[in-house]
Amino acid sequence: MGWIESLSYLEWIIIFLFLVFILLPVKLNHNIALFFDSSLGMVLLFFATLYFFLATHPAVGVLFVFFAYELLRRAHAVTQHVPILRAEGMNFPLIKEQQQSQQQSHQSQHHEEPLIKEGNQPILTQDQRDARMASFNPNIQHTLEEEVVSMYGPTRTGAIYEPPTFDPITSSKIHASVF
Repeated sequence: MGWIESLSYLEWIIIFLFLVFILLPVKLNHNIALFFDSSLGMVLLFFATLYFFLATHPAVGVLFVFFAYELLRRAHAVTQHVPILRAEGMNFPLIKEQQQSQQQSHQSQHHEEPLIKEGNQPILTQDQRDARMASFNPNIQHTLEEEVVSMYGPTRTGAIYEPPTFDPITSSKIHASVF
């Protein structure tokens, strides 16, 4: 038990405060929760973690990791933000379905309607999605090289292999002028 005696008075106070926050259901202020649920708050927690591991006893650093996790979890519970990497223009159908189902359950407890819309667009079947994706593909156009090879290249019919009708090293031009 030599490590317990090596803790300073200030480290004991910090451990006590961390344990109180972790074990008791302390509510976070909305503004504090917004700060820690942002990028700046997470960076601050990262540097604080480094500080507690490097400048204090390792037990305080480990306890701070649990404190930081609980702080982020409670901050997310207060703010109800979607994860930080969400871009505004991106489509997250699972999150939208969860939000809409929650809104529908709050609006009508007795009557449940099937989810027929995703945002402002109807939910499509897989066949409809495949047809829509196929419509985005450009029309297949063969290049001149592909056309010449398909017209004059060696062909294979059944098990019989026909020898090529052209020699790629010849100087004769097919339907081309001399110049």
